[in-house]
Amino acid sequence: MTSEISALIDVGGLLTIDVASELRKLSLAQLQGPWQLPSELVRRALRDGATQVEVDLGRHRAEVRDNGRGVPEAHLEWTGVLLDRRRTNEERHAALTALEATGELVLLMLAGLEPRTLQIRSARGGRVVCLAYQRGRTPWMTIDATPESDSTVVVVQHAELDKTRAAEWLAGAARFAPARVLVDGRPLDVGFQHTF
Repeated sequence: MTSEISALIDVGGLLTIDVASELRKLSLAQLQGPWQLPSELVRRALRDGATQVEVDLGRHRAEVRDNGRGVPEAHLEWTGVLLDRRRTNEERHAALTALEATGELVLLMLAGLEPRTLQIRSARGGRVVCLAYQRGRTPWMTIDATPESDSTVVVVQHAELDKTRAAEWLAGAARFAPARVLVDGRPLDVGFQHTF
């Protein structure tokens, strides 16, 4: 009788992790809302050795440019897998685990918050790799061997990316940044320079 029941129930399927749910949970545990994404991208750039980070904020949109080491190609591939709902649960779970293991939490957040559009352009080691995503479409990547200085550009659109809240959060989060951070062309106040 037990073997008949197990033949009817996919036991392996019951134990499978719902990757979309896990991604949302990870993202929501790290962020109060999508308006924190620009500051997390700035933190990532600073960890990557950037000496200058520029952030442009618009209506439901943020663009973050930096001169850090760039995002490794494999990390962009894993991010693309997470954004692609047509990939198998096993592939998406492997990508989630790989990004988590490398400390790429902001890439997990970008995928988990399901942006309207996302573009990541990474110049690293003489190659330029671009990941592009638009909700409802399959993400795509392009690779160019044109040599240029290491850098990263991330452009994200999300309905809940509030410009005012993002700017306020950035002002607090990047106050003691070890590099120059510009928001909409103006440098953030650094440290205690405007205190008595």
